[in-house]
Amino acid sequence: MSFGELTPVQLQAMLANGDSSPLLLDVRETDEYEYCHIEGSRHLPMYEITQRLGDIDRDEELVVICHMGMRSRQVAALLVENGGIHAWALEIDPALPRY
Repeated sequence: MSFGELTPVQLQAMLANGDSSPLLLDVRETDEYEYCHIEGSRHLPMYEITQRLGDIDRDEELVVICHMGMRSRQVAALLVENGGIHAWALEIDPALPRY
């Protein structure tokens, strides 16, 4: 699992394609999301991500969005980290030591 960055124009093209739209995960605060958001995005504030990792479908293409890009990068990195050996220990082999 890896991640990259998209420009707004690239995301618009991806959404316009319509073949398989990614899940847009908006990690901003609630008041920011209520003020404005991309139609169809799912709101999950950054501070809730670690408690709600199980709510995110790992098989679905995901685009993490925020206001300026800093929070979305941090969340994307966290999601990648939690898709590794930690996830294996939680989901497949609970006897595997976790740290």
